[in-house]
Amino acid sequence: MRSLDLYVGLLVVILLASGFTIFVVNRLPRLTTPPPSVSTAPTLTFDIENVAIAYPNAKSIKFGVTYSAETNNTDTLQMLLFVHKSFLETNRPIYMFYDSQLMTSEAIQRADTIIRYFNAYNITINTVSYKALETLAKQMAEILLIIIDPLKDREGRRLENALPAPLVDSNKNGYIRDDSKYSKSILYDWMKDEGLILVTAGSLQPHKKILYGDGVYTYTKDSAIPFDTHEFLTEASGNKSIIKGGFTLGNYTSSRISAGLGLEYRETPYGFDEDAMRGYGLQFYSYGNYKLQRSNLSLPVFIQVGKGGWLAMDDSEYWLSDRTLAHDLFMIYEHAVWDSEWIPLGWYDDSGSIYRRYKQVETTTLSGNIETEAIPIAEAADKVILRVLGIAYSNQQQEGALKERILVETP
Repeated sequence: MRSLDLYVGLLVVILLASGFTIFVVNRLPRLTTPPPSVSTAPTLTFDIENVAIAYPNAKSIKFGVTYSAETNNTDTLQMLLFVHKSFLETNRPIYMFYDSQLMTSEAIQRADTIIRYFNAYNITINTVSYKALETLAKQMAEILLIIIDPLKDREGRRLENALPAPLVDSNKNGYIRDDSKYSKSILYDWMKDEGLILVTAGSLQPHKKILYGDGVYTYTKDSAIPFDTHEFLTEASGNKSIIKGGFTLGNYTSSRISAGLGLEYRETPYGFDEDAMRGYGLQFYSYGNYKLQRSNLSLPVFIQVGKGGWLAMDDSEYWLSDRTLAHDLFMIYEHAVWDSEWIPLGWYDDSGSIYRRYKQVETTTLSGNIETEAIPIAEAADKVILRVLGIAYSNQQQEGALKERILVETP
């Protein structure tokens, strides 16, 4: 560029000497190449260096992995290990009922918090109004659907234990069973045959009231008995309720999975009775254990229903903050137990976790070991699936990164 300037200068001198008139025009600024932009988005990569299998005794087996991870622009990293008898990821799209005309302001606030939390990890939650929910319920696609109580009627009155009519009462006569080919509910049919994962937050018996599009509601006419959720949303039929409690859930015991996922304690009057669920032959996975004098209760809990199932997060008291509820739902979503054949009572032993907090720098390298508790060897005799999940997060940018590895191991 310097030689070009010299050449132009000499040419001007020659032209002037020859009698030419030179018109001076403002020189355009030189173009410069901007420096490359540096991404500050959180990133995560990791490798599995080793898989270890140990036999604490003749009847049990433990699994462990050694990992090495590299994160960028994050300040926390959680590494988790899950063991399944089988696992087939479905990647169901997520939908949430979201209608400000039919939801209380507190329900909208919780919904917004959940949406933001998932968005931080680039996971989209599709919101649907009452009208869109009518179409969705008719299609009965294999999705995950979130319903947040309390709803509200056209007068703005708070409605606890309520569901929008498209999910339970398509013919709008106030009855639930007559809309189901199994004489249970539309939601039951959708779960059993089409693989719906129903998520309820704020109610353990959401079928008790039916809310219509004009804001009018009715009590469900064929659900006159208290705590009869099992009759409409699970495979069970009988007089014994699967919901139990009173003034408190009882003494809380953190299980392996609840501690590993970082799930919070809930103080709420009712939970799901493990003994009653076993008595009905229900397949369930517990995310929180509470001990009453004569009962073992679970909350949250996932109850399998055919190809799908129901994840009940909590009751109407909402002991958790909105962000904590969003965190717990996100972690259970990532566990995705509905995509697996889980080890019986696996919440006590089928997982491991390690959580690291560090100063945010551009690149951080971390390594470590994760292991499960001792698993009954009879449940892992042939083949198991090991899932290693990494969750990194930047508190400064309010963004996260996810990475997963799936391994097949034969003990």
